[in-house]
Amino acid sequence: MGKRPTIGVLIPTYCRRTYLRKVLQGLFRQTIKADEVIVLDASPKEENLSAEEVAAFGDELQYQPGCERGNISRQRNDAVRHSKAEILLFLDDDVEFTDTLIEDYLSAFANTHADGITGLILLPGEQVLNLPKTKKGSVLLWPGAPNYQATAGVVESYVICTASFAIKRHTLYSVGGFDEQVYGTFDDLDCGVRLWRAGCRLLHHDRPRLTHLRAPCSGSRAPGFGLEWTYANLFYFQLRHFWGHRPQALLLLALWQYCRPSRTWLAPREVLQRAGSIRAGFLEAMRRLDQGPILPLKASGR
Repeated sequence: MGKRPTIGVLIPTYCRRTYLRKVLQGLFRQTIKADEVIVLDASPKEENLSAEEVAAFGDELQYQPGCERGNISRQRNDAVRHSKAEILLFLDDDVEFTDTLIEDYLSAFANTHADGITGLILLPGEQVLNLPKTKKGSVLLWPGAPNYQATAGVVESYVICTASFAIKRHTLYSVGGFDEQVYGTFDDLDCGVRLWRAGCRLLHHDRPRLTHLRAPCSGSRAPGFGLEWTYANLFYFQLRHFWGHRPQALLLLALWQYCRPSRTWLAPREVLQRAGSIRAGFLEAMRRLDQGPILPLKASGR
């Protein structure tokens, strides 16, 4: 039996100190320990882990406070630069998992020889499904393919989720890392599409599994990240990958889906504000498209 590949866990975080401590405790209880755990913390100083808390987790923990807030793609790219591991496991800061998560990921890579793997991710109270999630809903939220996140089995899919996603280091570098024009919301999906189109083998695998708590505070749900911020990321993703030749059609369809006649018309100010946020997000996405993707890892070497 050959030597196992090294694995590093990369966690961007913001103002979720209690959740983060539980994630770190879970990582240091693993049957196979990570070779490194890198936390990039964009929280204000008073929300950072104390020096005593960091020291209690040992030398494997690299804790980097004072990171930029508002662009999680840049946070993840910075974490990758700090890592030396052969496999990079991205986790959210509000997840729960058993003591075999890392062992299960390494086993999944050994058995499938995949380039990247998303584990099974359940929401609190959710059961494992037999079929993927295929409800389209809003045109802006449709990933372009079924979502196997909570599905049993092993299946090829570019619909990845960085709440629990592992990838070979050289594979991520081959596509430049995460596009820093996607500040959040579909930042992982954008990376998945680019990996898939580059010929990488991505799998949903139900052996590594966890629960995503989706904490109602902080992260992209924190105050200050309004609708315009979300719409800009969604428009950028859709225009870059699926609607690039029909931008005005996408804008009109989004306006109709989010602002069409309904009970919300009883509050016309709310409808107008939403329409304004959609238009502003669209214009910001167009600006980012004109500037082009920002993929720093490809240029920085390995």
